[in-house]
Amino acid sequence: MVGMSLLPSSMSNCFEPDGQWTDETKDLVRFLFSLPKERMLRRGCSLGEERAKRLDVLLKHFDPARYRRLLEWCLADEGSKNGDKVGWEAEGVNKRVRIIFAEFHQIACRDVENGLLGSQWDGEELDDHVAAMMSRSMGAFYQLIKIANGETDRIRYWA
Repeated sequence: MVGMSLLPSSMSNCFEPDGQWTDETKDLVRFLFSLPKERMLRRGCSLGEERAKRLDVLLKHFDPARYRRLLEWCLADEGSKNGDKVGWEAEGVNKRVRIIFAEFHQIACRDVENGLLGSQWDGEELDDHVAAMMSRSMGAFYQLIKIANGETDRIRYWA
């Protein structure tokens, strides 16, 4: 859940004008979806250097307010009009947490470098359909950004 609060505020913030991923977004995607050993091998660095890099990414992007909003959304009772019931027993909690982990897995189980980071964006307006047509990883990333930004009325629950 902490990782969700690190995501960019929109897909357009992830890309350079030429459609390539920004270096900052690449670092963030690698931080969230690559295994530590893969990151170390790619960079040719030690475990200590990798830990320092991870801490730097975390401190640079963590947004406590966004994290709190995400947790409140995950734990709010869908059946309650004012969301006063919270906790794992609340209706809807399982499907919210399940969709977050399912979308995360759709990215992490694929080769991050050639999957998600291998995709380009041509700048056209994105919606669920367009993102999913680009790649399954891109569709999952787009959905995670929507969740992280509180755009939860447009979430597609498939898991």
